[in-house]
Amino acid sequence: MPKAHGRAYLHGLDRRTFDAALWDHLERHPTVERREGFHVTDVVRDERGRVTGVRGHRPGQAEETLRGRCVVSADGRFSVVARKVGAKTTEERTLRGTTVYYAYWRGPTTYGGEEDWGHVHTGIDGFSAFITPAAPGEWGVLVQCRKDYSRADEGVERWYESTLSGCPAVWRRFARATRITELSGMRDVGNLYREAGGDGWALVGDAYHQKDSYDGQGIYDALAGAKILAEELVSWHAGEASWEEALGRYRAEVRAESHPMFRRTMERLDREIYGEPPLLVTKTLLRWMLTDPEYTGRLGALVTRSVHPDEWMNGATVLRTLSRGLAGDLRRIVQRRADPSAMPVFDLSSGSRP
Repeated sequence: MPKAHGRAYLHGLDRRTFDAALWDHLERHPTVERREGFHVTDVVRDERGRVTGVRGHRPGQAEETLRGRCVVSADGRFSVVARKVGAKTTEERTLRGTTVYYAYWRGPTTYGGEEDWGHVHTGIDGFSAFITPAAPGEWGVLVQCRKDYSRADEGVERWYESTLSGCPAVWRRFARATRITELSGMRDVGNLYREAGGDGWALVGDAYHQKDSYDGQGIYDALAGAKILAEELVSWHAGEASWEEALGRYRAEVRAESHPMFRRTMERLDREIYGEPPLLVTKTLLRWMLTDPEYTGRLGALVTRSVHPDEWMNGATVLRTLSRGLAGDLRRIVQRRADPSAMPVFDLSSGSRP
């Protein structure tokens, strides 16, 4: 990976460890009361209609009402609070949805002689796979496709492994590996913004803003948004801003932080998942681009937010990328003529999927 924030490597997050670390960290704060396993069922309002708390329960226990100066909803894509307060969707992209499933594996073979390489596979055919090291000795393996290509008549378990086996370069690594977790994921991943908040309530993370996982930005967006909201809550609590002013700044800052990447992700889905160019174009122009060091370096800078999403690619970069690709193939043609046993320049045979 290109160096970003002092690091030049990529490592996947083990969500079990990461989520537990966040939860356990709360114990350090004496002002925080944790309620593990508490299921929110509704919001509580005062006589003016302002949200003043939530109602819910632990499994097998009586319902409780918890009150506060405001309610912050960080309860994900299918947010109960967003539904109960009637948070409207303010922007949504529905035409380029994907299906995503992932699990953790142990014991894959090496790739390219490197022990810890991640692996991004795309055939520009509506499918992709992403493999990254996660916990020690474990690898996260994600499969993604166009939502209309996820035909799971025999169940998602069968679909997941059959899709992996349909990518030979990926399956060579995992045919003898062991899957050690259940599948996680969903069909038709949402791409939207809801209202950021209202009278006494605010949304954060996926409850507020969702984008496809293709560029791996979900946790970044959630943590960036939470930090922005925390700063505005401090300002509000200190009396330096009204609730409406704090909420307005939160909305504007999160959009400024996340929306350029939202647009780029939608463009990449359109081009790399939904765009299915002729095989000749895939095996030449697109292969030249997707395997070019400058392109992959710029892409790495994009997904680590080291470059602004509006500036990550330009015409000059594309021209240099394609020129290097063409020059490389011409060199291999010359080498092949000198040594007929050399590898072919490219293979125009179709893949294993229809």
